[in-house]
Amino acid sequence: MAGGYLAGRMRQPSFDANGEERRVRDAIHGLLVWATGALLITIVATSSLFGAAKTAAHGVANAGSGVASLVSQNADPLAMALDNVMRANGQQPPTAQERDEASRIFVSALANGKIEQGDRDYLASRLAARSGISEQDAQKRIDDAYARLSQAKETAKQAAERARKIAVLTAFLTAAALLVGAAAASWAATLGGEHRDENLRIEPTP
Repeated sequence: MAGGYLAGRMRQPSFDANGEERRVRDAIHGLLVWATGALLITIVATSSLFGAAKTAAHGVANAGSGVASLVSQNADPLAMALDNVMRANGQQPPTAQERDEASRIFVSALANGKIEQGDRDYLASRLAARSGISEQDAQKRIDDAYARLSQAKETAKQAAERARKIAVLTAFLTAAALLVGAAAASWAATLGGEHRDENLRIEPTP
């Protein structure tokens, strides 16, 4: 509003136009001030975001501590579930092939919404033979792991939905703020033009 008012107040008077034409020209000058300000704010905001992202990336790259690595590994719910299922209890640990097979079974179960009974029985028998536990205990491990994975999947879906809603709301509020700013700058420029014309001093012609 301040920029629009100054643009209208300081604009060169148009003696060859009527009142309506002067108001239109003043409003356009106000819109130009608003557009320039919006562009500058966008540039500054974008530069700040890129600077913050660059700083954060630099910090992450330099933080090669064991704690950061451990947190990164534990962030994978599938890997954690497989670790819990494949515990060997002092027996021979499962091979990489068996772990990959179990991973594919769990991924397929999550995609289908349930773990097939045949896959469950097969995985339980292999786990019982490898880890030295009963099939009932193996099936319980599998059920518990699948329940945790399902919960993690639901949590991720809820987080994605919240992020989508926040993005939509942010976009709407940004557009609304821009429209209000454009209208305010245009109105203030028109007001400034009216004050300019009211205080215009016209010298008499000789």
